[in-house]
Amino acid sequence: MKIHKDIIFFVPTLEIGGTENHIFSVMKNLNKEKYKAFVFPIFLRGKLKHKFIQNNLEIYFLNQKNTIFRNFLMLKEIIFRKKTILHFYLPLPYLIYAPLGIILGKHILIMSRRSKNHYQKNKPFISFFEKILHKNMHTIIGNSKDVVEELRSEEHTSELQSPMYLVCR
Repeated sequence: MKIHKDIIFFVPTLEIGGTENHIFSVMKNLNKEKYKAFVFPIFLRGKLKHKFIQNNLEIYFLNQKNTIFRNFLMLKEIIFRKKTILHFYLPLPYLIYAPLGIILGKHILIMSRRSKNHYQKNKPFISFFEKILHKNMHTIIGNSKDVVEELRSEEHTSELQSPMYLVCR
């Protein structure tokens, strides 16, 4: 019996974009003997959905079309699941699912930011809430030097291990 670690990638949708293509590539190339990867799009839409399916990459609750019920099922899954790597992409999946991961305290929590935080402009609550969440992540990943510098400059982020600079191809 092979023991593997589970990873769940949380994204807003499976639209064609840098984040979604990156997750597709990571899931496709992961060592399947060591890791079992899933993607959970908050909204089950996007042109990449079929590419994930064609490549036998698992989409959580694929057959459940009702968004509210799918998200309820995901909350339940996080609560009852054994220790798992939960990897959040900003901002929506992070704001919805990271607090539960923190409260449960049994999962490994990773946050990735793939762009500068312009989405926070004129939304002080998001900025404030993200800074609280950052303090509780095991790892924070930025995909460019600018993003990593921005993460380092945000309040409390320096209390974590240094954010990683991840080069994505």
